[in-house]
Amino acid sequence: FWRMIEENPRFLSYVIADESFSQLLVAMLHFMHEGRRNPAQLGLVHLVTFVLLLVSGERVFAINLNRPFVGKNTLSDTPGPIGTYADMLFLVCGRLVLDGHEKLENIHECLLTF
Repeated sequence: FWRMIEENPRFLSYVIADESFSQLLVAMLHFMHEGRRNPAQLGLVHLVTFVLLLVSGERVFAINLNRPFVGKNTLSDTPGPIGTYADMLFLVCGRLVLDGHEKLENIHECLLTF
């Protein structure tokens, strides 16, 4: 998936504009959040970070982040409801920076560019 959206900008635009991209975003953020302390899942966290870096450059992605969050909160240690998808992205990136594995320190600057 990462290679496909990196090599084909039209496919990237298509994926981001699709209504179901928000479900993919929630799944990616869930895997980042759950894998932040597990050394075996650090590669997955890096991969999701690169995918988010690619999609964060698109205007449609930024607009879609402001949509109200619909669905179940899958983040295990966040209190209360999540307002928008941008809130969920902010919570996950904050948790990665503050409470992530020490080997994730090299992506902290990438996380702050979202």
